[in-house]
Amino acid sequence: GQYMTGGRGSTTSESTIGTNTLTSAGTIVLSEDRKLLFAVNARSDSVSSFMVQPHGGVALAQTFSSQGSMPVSLAYVDANHRLYVLNNGTMSSMSSGARLSVFSINPSFGSASYQGSYTFQGATRATQVALDSGYVIVSLDDEIYSGYQQTSMLWTFPNSVYAGGNDAKIAIQGGIAYIVSNSGT
Repeated sequence: GQYMTGGRGSTTSESTIGTNTLTSAGTIVLSEDRKLLFAVNARSDSVSSFMVQPHGGVALAQTFSSQGSMPVSLAYVDANHRLYVLNNGTMSSMSSGARLSVFSINPSFGSASYQGSYTFQGATRATQVALDSGYVIVSLDDEIYSGYQQTSMLWTFPNSVYAGGNDAKIAIQGGIAYIVSNSGT
């Protein structure tokens, strides 16, 4: 079925779950326990959270600011109820670059509380965020960055761990990151 998100997807009309025209990975993500569903609303700079119903439908819980511009990818951690939102840009004229925003999610209601963000200065094309064993993997400008959150407001992203290719996509399983890019590398 299709469900209203309360925001606009990649077009000018209101977005619905079931129609996804964004090319980045992770624009829609389901929690491991299959009780929460999240979707980006790229044109309205927001994210929608849904409660998955026992019969399989969803109910809109909240639509909230992504704390950046044009959210393109999501990752959710059931263990600590954290939602990671990768935005293609910031909402500030003071800084430019891709922004990774973090939200604490109330699993009983699907509501979000903003926790903080990290700005990748100068990055112009964000494509994906992925998580594994406490590490955050981000694909930006044909490079892959691996980092971790030291505290709620302090992030560490050392140098890129992979360079080359276009719009690299990441899959993580068992602590191994698999990377595929348009160049075939």
